[in-house]
This record gives sequence, C-alpha cells and structure tokens, in this order.
Amino acid sequence: MLPAAPMTESQFDFRPILTELDGAAADLRQTLRAAIEQVLPEGVALSSRSCADALGIDKTLGWFCTRIATVADVAATLGALPGRAGWSKVLRGLRHADCPSDLVEASDAAFATLYERMHSRGLDRVTIRSIASGRLNTRGQADKEARLRRQLYEAARLIWGVSREASISAYLVAPSRIDPSQVDLVQLAFSHDLRRHRVGPPWNIYASAHSTRDPSKASEASRGGSLDADSGCPLLPEFTSMGAFGSELLGSESGSRWLCDFADRSPKRKGPLQAAFGEVSRAIGSRWQASGEPPIALGRPMGVPTGITVFDVMLHREIALATQPYAALYATIVHDPNRFAWPDRTRLPMASETTIVDSTGLPSGLRSVSAPYRRMLAVGAEALGAEPDAFTIHRTVKLHQPIPTTMVVRFNLAENPND
Repeated sequence: MLPAAPMTESQFDFRPILTELDGAAADLRQTLRAAIEQVLPEGVALSSRSCADALGIDKTLGWFCTRIATVADVAATLGALPGRAGWSKVLRGLRHADCPSDLVEASDAAFATLYERMHSRGLDRVTIRSIASGRLNTRGQADKEARLRRQLYEAARLIWGVSREASISAYLVAPSRIDPSQVDLVQLAFSHDLRRHRVGPPWNIYASAHSTRDPSKASEASRGGSLDADSGCPLLPEFTSMGAFGSELLGSESGSRWLCDFADRSPKRKGPLQAAFGEVSRAIGSRWQASGEPPIALGRPMGVPTGITVFDVMLHREIALATQPYAALYATIVHDPNRFAWPDRTRLPMASETTIVDSTGLPSGLRSVSAPYRRMLAVGAEALGAEPDAFTIHRTVKLHQPIPTTMVVRFNLAENPND
C-alpha cells in the first residue's frame, strides 16, 4: 500500500474557518443593513440601485453591499466582500449621507474583524471568497464546469436509463387562512418530457411532502392535502399527460408517504410525457421569526438526470422578510422537508443566483410549458386565497444539476412587529 500523501495547502479543510467566520459575517450583515437603511429615503426599499444611489457608489459595489446586508449566509457574505479600497468608498458614502457615526463605526469594526480572522489564518480575501462561495474565478473555469455538468448529465441518463428535459417546481407561502399569524404552504412540481433510455425498474419522480410546525416532532409530521380533491393524491390530472397515470406513471403508498414512479413511456404516446403534482399544508408555522433564529430552508431533491431545473420560491407580499432568499447545492438527496441541517462538507459549487423575476413565464427553452405552469401557479395561489401576482418570485435556474443533489433555498422572516 502506498503511503498517504501529505496534506497540501490546496487540500486544507476550510470548513472550520467558515464556521469561525459565521458570527463575524452575521455582525457585518446586521450593522451594514442598519447603516444603509438609515440613509435610504423614506419609503425606498433596500436594493442594489437604491444602495448605490444613497451612498454615491457604483452599481457593482451597491450589489455587494446589498447582498452582504440581506443574505444570511457566510458563503454569500464572503462571496460579496469588497476589497479595502471598495470598503473605503462604502464608508465614505455612509458618512457623506449623514449616517450616524456609531453605525458607521460598528460596520467598519465588523468588516475589520472578518479581515483580521482571515489574515490570522494566512488566507487572502480572493482565495477564501472563492472557496466559501463555491464560485469559479474565471470565465474559462465556469465554462469548463458547465461542460462537465453536461457530460455528467449525458452519462447519467444512459447509466440510470431515465431522464427528463425539465424539473419545474414552486413553493408558494402566504398568511394562513386558519390563523393569520401562521403561514400556509403550497408545493408544486412539474416534470416535463420524461424519457427512458433503456429497460429498467420504475424510477421515483415524486414523493409527497410531510409538514410539521415543530422540527423536534418530525415523527408527527402529516402529509399535505391534495390540490385536486378528486384525485385523492397529490397528482394534478389537469396538467399530467392524459392516460399516463396507472401505466406510464405509477402511484403507491410507502408508510405515510405517497410516491409516484415513472415506469416507461408508451410507444403510442405522441408529444412529451408530463407529470404534475400539488399539495397544500395549512398553518405550517409562524409567519415571524425572532432575531437569531436559523433561516427557513426549502429544499428540492434531484434524483433524475435533468436538463434544466427551475425552482421558484414565491412569497406573498404580506410576508415580511429579514433576509433575502439564496440558494445552495448539496451532494445529498433527502425527501424530508423538515430537515434543517445541511453539512458544509456536502456543499457543491452553485454557479447560479437566486433572483427576483417579474413574470411567472419560464426561460426561453421552456416556452411550450409556460402556459400550463402559469395555470398551475394560479391553482396554487387560489388554494391560498390569493392571485399569482400577489407573490414575489425568487427564482433559481440551473442547467444539468448533478444527481443525487438537493437545492436548498434559505431566508429569514421578519420579527413580529407587535412583540
């Protein structure tokens, strides 16, 4: 047996460092947000543009500041951390905008703490930012990763013998019909163009969700209700290929969970095979969070080789946020919406941002399914007593998402204004 190679600098485990920096990143987020909001004109929301205008800085630096101030993730903070020269411009802008000196000094102290802790480990800002955020430094590296993901997708669909062109899913969150201090949740999932590439056993494409208010009582979780009362299960027949269920698509019970498997495409079928699912959970949890509570985590597992993934987190405009939604990718697959712990050791490069989009329309390559997806969203919104345009859409798009992985979108809710 060959002796183990000595650990090189490139093999260094950065996870303990990220854990150490988490508190300092949170301090910077809170102090910088308070400082920026202090100088924004009354009634103007914090955004990259409003930040840049208020501080008299360029849009890129405004985006960095907004991301640091609104995203509760150490990786996202380090990924947006400006250099000292850029930070000096931010401080100068705050002072010029008459921000209270104590807020400016608190922000600067938090920024300095991050730098001091990095440098005490002998790490430069560019290196730790790249590793922490899972990003690639050059266009060439990003292009190479995209090619590798495409190759992995092509290989996976031949190895596993199954694929789909697109996975389109959404979570809709709104104040609860039962108790306005709680939230109701609708989950939608749409598989477009399911295909078999060789003979094989049925392949799971959907598992019904479980919901519980208390994470410590996950064993008491109950299944969400179907959006289609006549179907008796989460399947949405209106949006599923006619005649597919019971032959091409197989439903079954596993414990208290309902599953749907893709068996095979009928040789008589013309056009793509599609499957749609929808569930609603009532009074699933509080619409408020106390300061310091961990972020809400909404996960979407991926176990089917898929060309494009679209994941929409749609939050009713009456739901106030403390931090903006952001996505992370993990090399694990767990059909458990009550899971909160996602180990950093399984985190993969994301290379995609969660952005706010103005329309429910899908990316150009999915125009053929934009109309049914809009109708699905309308059904989901109606179950929450709302219209689709009452929600802000936070969208994450990824090409050739590796399997098995889970995409997790996190955010913090605002504190209860009445407390």
